[in-house]
Amino acid sequence: MFFTYKLDEMYSDLMNKNVTVGEIVEMPNGRVFNFADDEQNYFAVMEKNKRLIKHWVKFYLVFFYKF
Repeated sequence: MFFTYKLDEMYSDLMNKNVTVGEIVEMPNGRVFNFADDEQNYFAVMEKNKRLIKHWVKFYLVFFYKF
């Protein structure tokens, strides 16, 4: 998953470059869309915000320190 502060700009840029993109979707943690590369591998891009970053950092710290 990729994160950006400029979700709408990135979405428009990919659309203008004829990249396959999905619709922007509202999720509980923020807006997100996906796109595909030339080999049809899909990637997600989520709008970056401070609250979300704190959530993911906490998740990864708990996950990795568990093992």
